[in-house]
Amino acid sequence: RRRPPRCEGAEQREGVGAPLAFTADGSTLVGVREDASAPAPWSGGLVTVDVETLATDVLDVFRRDAPPFFVTSEGHWVLATLVDSTIETVLYDLESGEASPLGLDARFGQLVTRRGELWIVASGQLHRVPLASGLGSHVPLTFAPLSLNILPRHDRLVLDDIDDRATLRFFDPEAERVTLTATLSTP
Repeated sequence: RRRPPRCEGAEQREGVGAPLAFTADGSTLVGVREDASAPAPWSGGLVTVDVETLATDVLDVFRRDAPPFFVTSEGHWVLATLVDSTIETVLYDLESGEASPLGLDARFGQLVTRRGELWIVASGQLHRVPLASGLGSHVPLTFAPLSLNILPRHDRLVLDDIDDRATLRFFDPEAERVTLTATLSTP
């Protein structure tokens, strides 16, 4: 784990904007910060605001557009993509102030939460990230997923395939295997 870089002047609480999200307990607001001094073509960062004290902290997430981030419903974790000379996806622990690199070689695509873990599709691969450890792992598949969703009542992930968009695969997260395949009719 490493501490993410901080922007100068974070205590100024300037320019917190959309998109915005609260942590599960409502104690922290996470948003985007515009930074005109950032090196072109990047601007902005991810800012957290303590709603009681209004103290801010800024994680450098320089970007072209709004930085991709996701605030988990299970606790004080934010999934974010850091961009400097490389692209790195991290799980940022708001309580400790530490960021754990997840080893994704691209910005995260789609994700779902499930009982204390994140499931992420990035670059045609499926990844499982337990929030308690922040240690992500690649889940091997025989296809390259593009989209991801979850059936919470049945505890199944629903994945499609980059090469075969008409086929849906229902994936058991516990067994880490496809349990059902459905082919959609095409017009």
